Amino acid sequence: MRPTPVLTWKALELVLPVMSATMLRYLQQLSCSLRPASVRATDQGLRLFATFIFHAHPAVTSVAQLKRTHLEDYKRWLIDDLDHPCASPGRALSATSRSLRLGSLRMFFTRITEWDYDDAPARPLLFTGDLPVRDQVLPKALDDADA
Repeated sequence: MRPTPVLTWKALELVLPVMSATMLRYLQQLSCSLRPASVRATDQGLRLFATFIFHAHPAVTSVAQLKRTHLEDYKRWLIDDLDHPCASPGRALSATSRSLRLGSLRMFFTRITEWDYDDAPARPLLFTGDLPVRDQVLPKALDDADA
């Protein structure tokens, strides 16, 4: 099975104009204070989430309409989809990738609420406990004490 491609902002603006406008405004603000690579990673994560919402919950057209259940579905999709558009073919996303995606999304919700965006969620949707434990990188060599 082929993965659903992540939609471009141009396509998202046609199908989710309010949500896209909120996300693009947020990315514009991030570009004032974060490095370009961080903004690109956030951009990809937001487009991935918006693409998921468009396909899985077509009645949701704005960030303010999102409920906790939508995020729970997204979390399961990040784990269960073996044809994930951001993973190697036939593989699910790693715990580290899922943690980065969800952490970035959590910051998006927190910041747009703090920044008083009109299209902010009514209450928090993601919490620290929602982030999967990241994969532990093994050391390349043991130091003398550990050996």
